Amino acid sequence: MKQSMTLEDVGHTRRTYGRFYREVIGGGFVPPVSMVNNGYLHNLNASFDGILLRESRATSLLQPQQPVNFGTIQPCVRNEDQRSQRNSPLHLSLFEIFGYSRLDFIPMTPQEMAEKTIDEFVKFYTDYLRLDPALLRVYYFGGGTLREASKGKIKNDQHVGADNFSRQIWAGHGIHYLVAEHSNETFLLHLGEPVREHHSGYRNDIFMRVGDTHYEIATLNFISHQTQIKAGEIVGISPLPFYLREMAMGQERILAAMQGSADIYQLPFVAPLVEAVNRKIRDGETAKVFTDALRVVHYVISDGWTYDRLQGAEHERHRYELNGYVRILSEWSSAIGRGEFLRLLRQNAELQPWYPKLEASIGQIIATVAEYRKRTQTKKR
Repeated sequence: MKQSMTLEDVGHTRRTYGRFYREVIGGGFVPPVSMVNNGYLHNLNASFDGILLRESRATSLLQPQQPVNFGTIQPCVRNEDQRSQRNSPLHLSLFEIFGYSRLDFIPMTPQEMAEKTIDEFVKFYTDYLRLDPALLRVYYFGGGTLREASKGKIKNDQHVGADNFSRQIWAGHGIHYLVAEHSNETFLLHLGEPVREHHSGYRNDIFMRVGDTHYEIATLNFISHQTQIKAGEIVGISPLPFYLREMAMGQERILAAMQGSADIYQLPFVAPLVEAVNRKIRDGETAKVFTDALRVVHYVISDGWTYDRLQGAEHERHRYELNGYVRILSEWSSAIGRGEFLRLLRQNAELQPWYPKLEASIGQIIATVAEYRKRTQTKKR
């Protein structure tokens, strides 16, 4: 594995994913949706769901209007990563996903979906990224009831059979570090807030060994059912009239593994920013939290989402989450000074030349932080 990585290496890997998708999967390679979208209504989460709705010209995830096949490199903020950012160097608040979704209305079993998707993942991992399959560790669903898989959150004892078919497919590729698991991680059940009907099905969680560390790099979904809701609770699952299969690989995580590291703060488009912040904020963990907040706010604002646009009850959660990140920037940008904050924003844009919109939004970031500071000071009076 490569022991150091440059910005050009990152660009090459991004282009390699695009080439893999076009050569192996087909379909359209599409621009991502913004972090405020109709896929995840209540989070700053630029999800695949939002792209699926857009590309299939649908208003419901459960009623797509046409077959769709897309690949993308998708920015994302996830709640579990936000909770981890203060105590784990393995998570950034902002990360990106190499991935694709394939949806069609022809009959296909989970077994058939698994065979195609695993074959495609292994091809990308070995033939395109040139990585060693012996480093992989794969979790698959070992069978159980919905109640067991959701740790009691679903009050239903409907039994779901073990995913022995994906285990056999992985073994056929020479992957032998296979672990039967019995939770929502390997049988996908949407348990978000608010609870809503959602796709469900078998899932492979894929980890990669780097030194003495195993950390997650990808998930594969073989979607065949939907959750059913009654009185605000998920009560069961029922078959879907279409199939949906997906691959999602964490770009930052696989890049870190490719340079032999388990710390994504060492990536070439993150490490220089962390180092610059650390010269002004001496505490290492606080510097990482500030860097996370800067990257999230910079990306969200560059997508055009300002407080003026995030109005009304439908955006209450978005405003709340954005405020959390802006608060961090407001507190520490006062301490480091406006000029230094501006230099850090420019550096973040320069470190990601594949996102030219970051440079164009720097003035709006400064204005957003100033607006937040003014509003909070007015409330204190």
